[in-house]
Amino acid sequence: LTSIDIPNKVTKLNDNTFAYCTSLKNVSIGSGCTSISATAFVNTSSIDRITVSEGNKNFTVVDGVLYNKDMTTLVLYPKNCSGEFAVPDTVTTIADYAFYESPNITKITIGKNVKTIGNYAFYNCPALFKVDFGNAVKTIGSYSFAVNDSIESIEFPDSLESIGDNAFKIYEGVENKLKSVKFGKGLKTIGNNAFYRNQKLTNIEFTGENLTSIGSNAFQDCDSLTELNLKGNGETVIDFRAFYCNDALKKISLAGIKTIGDGAFEYCGDLNSVNFGEGLLSIGSCAFLNCPNIETVCLPESLTTIGSEAFKDCSKLTSIDIPNKVTELNDITFANCTSLKNVSIGSGCTSIS
Repeated sequence: LTSIDIPNKVTKLNDNTFAYCTSLKNVSIGSGCTSISATAFVNTSSIDRITVSEGNKNFTVVDGVLYNKDMTTLVLYPKNCSGEFAVPDTVTTIADYAFYESPNITKITIGKNVKTIGNYAFYNCPALFKVDFGNAVKTIGSYSFAVNDSIESIEFPDSLESIGDNAFKIYEGVENKLKSVKFGKGLKTIGNNAFYRNQKLTNIEFTGENLTSIGSNAFQDCDSLTELNLKGNGETVIDFRAFYCNDALKKISLAGIKTIGDGAFEYCGDLNSVNFGEGLLSIGSCAFLNCPNIETVCLPESLTTIGSEAFKDCSKLTSIDIPNKVTELNDITFANCTSLKNVSIGSGCTSIS
């Protein structure tokens, strides 16, 4: 199928209507269409021309790009177009799947009024090497930039509050180039798997203190990351395996973190320095399991809970002071810490496994 003319009496294009029509080049939308599903044209990477009937009251096309009538939502980019693209300043929302698998786009400039980037909006755009996020974006959706292997650096604006699940995820077998990420001051949440397997990532910079959560596996297998400096808002949660298996991570400095989740820094083989900061209440199970190069740990007085296996297999750990508010030492918390010589147990401990 190479072209399609949607008759004027058709009011809606449903999910996956023309999905995987990989030879589709020309799309003409009739006057009666009021609704187009985000996945209506998914995996149609050959589209290079979209037109809309002049009588359509809901959609318009400008320079080949499909928008809603008042141009506040960018609905669909013609996937076969190449080069750079600047999102108009009228746009406040980039719709789900808008640029999905556009193979030839190289640079995106986000308009000054865009607040929302939808799910899968720029998924698998292999030639995309530069994104200017502007200064208004608040939300980046799930899988929005996943499997993009040409972007080398990202600087997010202070306006950004939320990064969705899998937003910049890289799959096994895909080699990407992302080396540096700078987060703005307004960031509150980083979703599950958001930067999973970005193996060239060497530097992440957190500039604000509004962060409330880093999701599960968010930075798992980021093998080149060497240092983490992170300030939270006092309630911040580092979730399950957020930094799991970061082999090159050597130094961690935390402040304003409330909870370190299960397996958060598990299998960080080079880790030798950890500064927890005050305010930390809980260290989860296996949080630092098999971090064999940690030699000393200074636990904050605010700490109340240490999970089972939290420091298991930390074979170079030589001493540990259990704070007074910790009431229980759970199963194999310090098992196989074969260099551990000095243990100090605080006044509040009532149970030792």
